[in-house]
Amino acid sequence: MESEATPLVRLEGIQVRYGSLTVLGNLHFSLVPGEIHAIVGEHGAGKSTLARVIAGAIRPSAGRVSWEGRQRAFFNRDIARNLGIEFVAQETSIFRHQSVAFNLLVNRKSLFPGPLFSPHRNVEEAERYLARMGVSIPARALMEGLALPDRVLIDILSCLYAGPRLLILDEALEKLSAEDLARVRPLLRGIARSGGCVLVITHRIDDMYNLADSLTILRAGKILMTDRVRNIDKVSVIKLAYTQIMSRPEAEDMNEEFHHFLKYNEAVLEHLPVSLVIVDRNGKIKMYNRRAQEFFDLPQVPAGERGIELLFRPEEEDAIAAVSAAIERRVLDCAYGMRLRKGKGDRTVDFTYNPIFDGDHFIGSMLIFNDITEQEELRAGMILSEKLAAVGLLSAGVAHEINNPLETICNSVDFLKMKVTEEKQARALSRIEGEVAAIGHIVGNLMAFSGRNRSPEERFDLGELLSETVSLLRYNARFSGTEIVYCGPDSPLEITAVRTEIRQVFLNLIKNGLEAMPDGGNLEVLLRREHEGDQSWAVGIVEDRGTGLGTGTGTTIFLPFFSTKSGAEGHMGLGLSISYGIINKLGGSIAAENIEPRGCRFTVRIPACG
Repeated sequence: MESEATPLVRLEGIQVRYGSLTVLGNLHFSLVPGEIHAIVGEHGAGKSTLARVIAGAIRPSAGRVSWEGRQRAFFNRDIARNLGIEFVAQETSIFRHQSVAFNLLVNRKSLFPGPLFSPHRNVEEAERYLARMGVSIPARALMEGLALPDRVLIDILSCLYAGPRLLILDEALEKLSAEDLARVRPLLRGIARSGGCVLVITHRIDDMYNLADSLTILRAGKILMTDRVRNIDKVSVIKLAYTQIMSRPEAEDMNEEFHHFLKYNEAVLEHLPVSLVIVDRNGKIKMYNRRAQEFFDLPQVPAGERGIELLFRPEEEDAIAAVSAAIERRVLDCAYGMRLRKGKGDRTVDFTYNPIFDGDHFIGSMLIFNDITEQEELRAGMILSEKLAAVGLLSAGVAHEINNPLETICNSVDFLKMKVTEEKQARALSRIEGEVAAIGHIVGNLMAFSGRNRSPEERFDLGELLSETVSLLRYNARFSGTEIVYCGPDSPLEITAVRTEIRQVFLNLIKNGLEAMPDGGNLEVLLRREHEGDQSWAVGIVEDRGTGLGTGTGTTIFLPFFSTKSGAEGHMGLGLSISYGIINKLGGSIAAENIEPRGCRFTVRIPACG
């Protein structure tokens, strides 16, 4: 049984009125040492008013305030601060035009006991304090230049510097970044361990269960309940704190209103932008929303007693194991970057498991699948672009440095060829000349990859250019038993680009396709126009029936010197990198994917004219 300590703060019969409006009515509340106490409630429930009464910022219309068992007839902000009560309000109480150091240590008489304020000493102490807290914000930075999470963090750190007995955070934690929240949590727990108390006002359910020891639910200026967090399940918190219909006994037809409320909740769940699946305590699927139905290709309503195997393919063993383990443990769990095979390709999802309890009784599970494939593709594209940009700068420098000695070697070889008369020596010089020419070709590719010395852009018909390119390659392709099938648009499809660069892109893709089909077959080249809003696109597709891309290559195939033709002579792996750079500079995109039953498809999208 827990011992009853003398409350740090006790409120008795507190009433706060503004004219005819009662914000807090005959409220009794206390905070005990050694705990983190959370207050939740709807907007307008009186949470901030209660916090301000404790902090001495609001004087109640009636009632008594006691500190450590001693009644205080008059309780204002200065008295509260002298007692060790620090308050972080919803609107951060900072001096926007002053420095971080000033805001951190303002009103700290222990640091500046005399009449004079020392800016230099202020900055030095602030720098030491920030370093001790592991915060990289410069002490001399102006507050008005900081983002909101950083301003809130400085406000909290300023209160922590004073070593408070009671710290009040009014909806401050939800404004912090995830990194700063992780930094602040152990500091708050330290206050409780040292015999102090932290009062947290929040709307985030997870904050209550991850941080708080006790919980008070406030509604319409009155306390509905106070209990230890471990004794209250999440569903009950939401019902009591955020279900407005329960506070309207005057409704003429509660059954009808409750029905509309349930229909509203059903509509919210149905249109959530994530796949939501509900299973019972035995792991059988009982409900899913529209997004889950479409994503997992499920029937409109759950059919029969089917478990989570309905969601996955048999070969998706890792996903089945991760979800089954989460259901077995019955604790909040997450799995990031789960790969699932859906529709025509792989999808990447983040999975969240949340158990559902009625009191202490486990009744089921909530499975949430958030499809992040597009975000992952964008992230991979950004990383690839950054890599290519860095390699481009390096390539330009390397090519420039190689060109100088290369030119000297070429001149020396030419001079020796004029002087040498023996056939054996002449053949040796010819071999040297050939190798130097190969080096020159590589250097030329590096210069092309870096984007230096580009020709001027022009407007031309991409269909005509692609038709000419296919005609050039078709004759030689037939000798290897391969037929190039080209299908172009009925009308001109013009783009603005460097003609030779675009020709190089499609030459690379078609040659790669031909080399991937040593046994022959059909290689298809397609060009069409697509529209997205006001933007028109020229979409070129090169599709072979070869061996396809290696597993796990992804965007790696566009990196310099990456090649699937291992050991093949003359393949330096720059073709796709150069092609990617050319298309990327035009504001377009190039993507590769395997196709069933075998083969590879490259899709090039270039902004079209008109």
